[in-house]
Amino acid sequence: MDDSELETLFAAAPGDPPPATFTATQVVAASKRAQARRRSAIAVTCSCLVVALGGFGAFAVVANLKVPVPTAASSAGDARVSAQSGAAGQPLGTPERPPNAGDKQGFPPQSPMQGGDETGKDGPRAESASGCDKVDRELATALAGELPVTVSVDGASPSHLCPTGSRSAGFPVAGGFVSITLAPPGMALTLAEQPPGTKIAEQPAVSGGTIWLLSTPDGGSTVPPFADDVDRIARTVATQF
Repeated sequence: MDDSELETLFAAAPGDPPPATFTATQVVAASKRAQARRRSAIAVTCSCLVVALGGFGAFAVVANLKVPVPTAASSAGDARVSAQSGAAGQPLGTPERPPNAGDKQGFPPQSPMQGGDETGKDGPRAESASGCDKVDRELATALAGELPVTVSVDGASPSHLCPTGSRSAGFPVAGGFVSITLAPPGMALTLAEQPPGTKIAEQPAVSGGTIWLLSTPDGGSTVPPFADDVDRIARTVATQF
C-alpha cells in the first residue's frame, strides 16, 4: 500500500466525537429524581392498601355486631329455662333463706311480739330483730355527737334492736356496743332479754315516737360502756327527733 492509499483511508476515517450535551452532575440529579418518583409511587401504593384494609376491617366489625334481636318467643323460652335451672338448684322443701341463727351476743333468733293483749299487738306490731342491715345516718350523727369518745359516722354499724318501721344505728366502742333506736309513734316495744350488764334508757321523742338507747358490754364482761352517760344521751337525742 502506497502513501496515496493511506491518505485516502485517513480521509475516510470519522473525525473527533462531538462534545457531550450533559455533565456528570446532571446525570446524578436525574438519577435522584427517578428514585424519588419511585419512592413516591411506592408510598402512594402502600397508603391505598392501608385505607383498603382499614375499610375492610371496619366492615367486618360492623358485620359482627349485627346480633339478631331476640323474639318474644325466644325470650319466653329463655325465661322458662332460667326458671327451671333455678328450681333445680333449690332442693324441694328447703327454704330459700335459712332463718336467723341469732346474734353472737346472745339475742334471740326470733323477734317477740310486743304489746299487752293476747295477740301480742299494741298498735303496730313491734319486732325486736337480732341485727339490721341498714344504718340511719341522722341517728348515727346524733349519737356520735353525744358519745364521750370520738367516733366516725362512716363507721356506724347496724343496731341490734330494729323493730319494723323503726330507725336505728350503733357504734362499736371500747368495752362493748352502743346503739340507738327510734320507734315510730304508737309502737309499744318490749325488749327481749339482753346480755348481762346491758344498760337501757327509754325516752319519748318530740315526734311522738320513742328513743331506745342500749349500751351492751362485750362478752365476758358485765360493765357496759358509758353507763353513766346512757340516760343523758337518750334525753338529748330525744329532743332532736
